[in-house]
Amino acid sequence: MPKAELLGTFLEILSYGLYLILQIECLRVLWVKHRSGKPMHYLVGTSVAIFSLVTILTGSSNLHMGNMVLERSQTRK
Repeated sequence: MPKAELLGTFLEILSYGLYLILQIECLRVLWVKHRSGKPMHYLVGTSVAIFSLVTILTGSSNLHMGNMVLERSQTRK
C-alpha cells in the first residue's frame, strides 16, 4: 500500500473523529434550545441526516481500503 493512501486514510479517520465530536456538541446545543421551548426538530433531523451520510461514506471508503490491504497481503504470499 502506498504511503499516500495510508496517510489519506489516517487523515480521513482523524477528520471523522473531529466531526463526531462536533456532531455531539451540536446535538447538545440543540437539546438545550429545545428544552427552553424553541422547536428544533428540523435542525436535529438535518444534523442527523448529514451525520448519517458522512458516516456511510466514511465507512464505505475505509471498507474499500481494508479490502485493498487484504488483497495485497494475499498476493504477496
